[in-house]
Order: sequence, then structure tokens, then C-alpha cells
Amino acid sequence: MEIRADYHTHTKFSHGKGSVEDNVIAAINAGMSKVAITDHGLKHIMFGLRRDKLDKLREQVDCMNAKYKDKICVLMGVEANITGIDGTIDVPEELLHKFDIIIAGYHRMALLKDMKTFMQFTVKSSISIKKSKLQEIERVNALAFANAMERYPIACIAHPNDMISLDMDILAKAAKKTGTALEINLRHNALNESHIKRLKDLGASFMINSDAHKPPQVGALEKTISFAKTCGLEADDILNAMGCSKKVRLVKDTI
Repeated sequence: MEIRADYHTHTKFSHGKGSVEDNVIAAINAGMSKVAITDHGLKHIMFGLRRDKLDKLREQVDCMNAKYKDKICVLMGVEANITGIDGTIDVPEELLHKFDIIIAGYHRMALLKDMKTFMQFTVKSSISIKKSKLQEIERVNALAFANAMERYPIACIAHPNDMISLDMDILAKAAKKTGTALEINLRHNALNESHIKRLKDLGASFMINSDAHKPPQVGALEKTISFAKTCGLEADDILNAMGCSKKVRLVKDTI
């Protein structure tokens, strides 16, 4: 299994430690043919992308593509936050076209859409309750993720099951239907072997990314690849693996 694209990296545009070019150079040195700059969504408290910086980020990504055109393809992306039970993400629809790739997940530092979502994601999902209640909470949480996959061209669900418990069956079925990958990300250790085997059995596809916050972490995927193999995954299960027959879901089909 060989991974040549890292679709989840952060820069100083949110709370990464390096510049766009630092990540690009690190990706080239790691043997990547593609890298995405996916800083946090616009409603991520303290660390979110600023709306007035999007054009500057695009300029830098375009500059990198011109400078390193024979070595790598650089995508402008975002790690959006799912902020509503209805699947709302914190990137307004009128701004979606500015991005090449969208990944989306849940972070506790994101501003949620309404009180109903706050009660579901923050209160109910954080307290110890009976197993029967937990199953219902996981069902509703997973339906929010499914709604997001239906509403937006999300390439990948970032670290699913991290910070918020999800019903794996609902998650897998929505991912399969929409062609959205589920991320295996050892930075968060959100999916265990049992989860991954269940998701695969239900037809979900995966993506292996670094979630790099420092340039040396970009493309450093060896341990994650080893874990994926332990879970019984093969190249055709991983959308960013060499030889996978499935396409990564992008905002624009021309990349």
C-alpha cells in the first residue's frame, strides 16, 4: 500500500506551525504527488480561517502550483466543522467554490448553529448515561454527519468518532452512498480496528492523512498505513492510495 497524497495538513493560516510552502516542500520530500492545505473552518474559535484571508491563501496555493508544477499538485482546502444536526458546516455556501477540497468533522471549539445542536453535540454527547440512551445519541450524531455528506461535496470525514460518538452503520452507509471517505488518522486514534472492519464490511472507503500541524509531519504516514493493513484494508479501500479505482470527491472535477 503506497500513499502519494496527503489531504489533511494545517498551516499558520489556522494553528499549524509552518507556512504553505513549508508544507509543500515537506510533502515533496515525503514523496507526495498531491498535498492539500486544509486549515480549520471559519467558525472554529481562535483558530479558524478568516474570510478575508481566503484570497491570500488562494494566491499562495496558486504560487506553489506554478513554482513546483513538475513536482506536486497543491490543493486549497478546509477542515470544516459540522455545526448543525441538519448537517450545516461552517463554510457558507457562497464560499464553497473557493476551495478545491473539503474535509469535515467535529471539534469542540467550533461555534454550533443552534441550541438544539449544542444540547446534542456538547451536553448529551459528553455526559455518562445508560447504554440505551447512548445508542440514540450516536444515531442522531451520525445522522448529522450523513446530512453533511448529502448537502456538501465533502471528500473526507476528518477523524470520525473523535470527540463525538457515532453510529458506525449510519456513518458507513452515508459514506458509501455519497462517495465520501472516512479518515484514518493516528493523531486522534478515533477509529479502532473493530470500527474499521465494520465500516469496511458495510462498503465504506477510507483515506489516510497526517493531520499535520508541523511541516515534518506532512506525509509521515508509515504508522497509519501499518495500522490500516492490520485492520485488513487494501489499496482499493483507501481513496488516496496508489492503484485505488475510486475517485476522491472534490469541489471541482477538473483537478
